[in-house]
Order: sequence, then C-alpha cells, then structure tokens
Amino acid sequence: MGRTLTNIKRRHYRVLHRDPAAFSVPATAADFDTFLATFTELGYCEGGSIESAIETQGKIGLDDGTRLPVGIKGTLKGTLLQSEVADYTAVETIEGVKQDILLYSEDTGMCIFYPNAILEFQESVKSGDIEKIPFTYEAENLGSKSEFRTRFQQPTA
Repeated sequence: MGRTLTNIKRRHYRVLHRDPAAFSVPATAADFDTFLATFTELGYCEGGSIESAIETQGKIGLDDGTRLPVGIKGTLKGTLLQSEVADYTAVETIEGVKQDILLYSEDTGMCIFYPNAILEFQESVKSGDIEKIPFTYEAENLGSKSEFRTRFQQPTA
C-alpha cells in the first residue's frame, strides 16, 4: 500500500487555516460544510504527532486562604505532512501571522479549532516525496480554555 493522498487522509488530521473570524460550533452538517469552506488546506498532520496541553499559569492567594488560578497557557505541537494541495511556500506565508487553525479527522469527524493561533515552523525535512514540517503554537495569559482551543464532533446529516 503506497502513501497515496487517500491513504494519508484515512490516518491523519487535515490541517486548515483562515484569517481570524467569528466562531461558533457548527450545529448541522450544512453549517459544518459552510464553516469548512472558509478554510484553506495546509496539508495533513499525523494523529500521533499532535500534542496539545492546557495548564494554569499561576495562582493568587485570596483573603480566605484559598488560591485562585489565573491565566491559562496552551501549547500545540505537531508535524505537518505537505500534500499536493499546498507546498512549503504556503507555510511560510502564515508563519508568525494570527490564523484560525482547524485540525479535522475525516475518518472520525473529530475537530479541534484553535482561534488566533500564531504558528512557528521548524526546518523542513524531506523523506521520499513527503515533506515533514514540525510546528508549534504557544499562547499565554488567556482568560479561558476556549480562547486556546475548542474540540467538537462534526455534525452528521
């Protein structure tokens, strides 16, 4: 079995981007199709390469002795597999620029939306005919977890 785009799609998340825009979780299959159409393809990401973490940045002490968490820090790491749809020049144009990022599994319907993400890409490494590009996104001083990411399931008809 070769590394055709069909085989890649089956085991990986699509990585899509767009300029930042208003977001709400799509309620219907038609809403999802409209939402998906606002994005541009970057490539695919190996599911096992995705690491996403959310943690509290600090705590302040209250008068009653309890400690209140303040500020959320989020981290996203992954490895982008370039496809025929986009090449490395597409990655370079969005590096360091706020983008809405969508990781979407066509196989399971799982979606992870990262608003206003600023991706950093590491050096590209050639492996056969598929280019692998590690990426990271770190956000600090967020007021809530949803400011970093929202997970949802693709609605079905």
